[in-house]
Formats: sequence, C-alpha cells, structure tokens
Amino acid sequence: MASRLIFSRVSRVAQPHSRQLTTQEVLEKSKVFANKAITTVGAQTNSLVRTAQSVPPKINGFVDCTLYWSRVTKEIAKEVYKKEDLAPPSLADYSAARKQLEDLFKSEALKKLTRDDLIKAAVVGIEIAGFFWIGEIIGRRSLVGYDV
Repeated sequence: MASRLIFSRVSRVAQPHSRQLTTQEVLEKSKVFANKAITTVGAQTNSLVRTAQSVPPKINGFVDCTLYWSRVTKEIAKEVYKKEDLAPPSLADYSAARKQLEDLFKSEALKKLTRDDLIKAAVVGIEIAGFFWIGEIIGRRSLVGYDV
C-alpha cells in the first residue's frame, strides 16, 4: 500500500508543470509526503501489533512450555557431559582408529572369506536396510515422501 502511494506521488512530481517549483515548495511537499508515508506505515504496523497481541493464550502457554523443557534438556545434557567427561575425539583417537582399520584390511581373515560368507553378509545388510526403510515408511505414515 505504501509503495503504491510513494510511486503515485513520485510519478505526479515527475510530470512537467507549467512553472518551476521553488526549493521551499519542494521541501514543503516532500515534508507532507513523508508525513503521509509514515502515517500509512505506522497504521499498518499498529494493525500487525494488534494481531500479534490477540494470539490465544494457549499458544503462548505452549511456547512457554517448549522453552522451559528445552532449557531443562540443555541443563541435563551439560550435567551428563561434565559427569561422563565427554569430549570430542583427539587426533590420537583418530590415528588409533585409522590404524585398526588398516590392520583389518591387511589381515588374513578378510582374505579367507568364502563366497557363502559374502552372500550371508549381503543378506544381513539387505535385511538391515529393509528394516530401516520400513521404519521410515511407518514414521512418515506414507509410502512415498513426507506429508508436508
């Protein structure tokens, strides 16, 4: 609304006049225009504030409850972090895990796997993936995609 008002005022000012406006007249017209624009924007802002204030108290209570439990969860997580001495893995932990993985690939046990062992491992992998996908379908309550 305010943008239409501004555009219409600007287009009227841009039209050629029969006489040149003095600096004082231009200042007065722009002052009147600015006051009207501010009044229009102020009215729109007031209506928005009134709408926001009329939100039902149940929603405010829900938001308060959600904020409360998120703070409680945060504090519990802090306590667990401190008590369990949790910390991100260090570089030594990463290098130890890498060494174990390299040793696994170099071991003879991996080379001694038979075709039957590989088929059994593939079937177990397919079962795990299938259960995961079935859980996703149940969680979505839809076979394809999420209901948005």
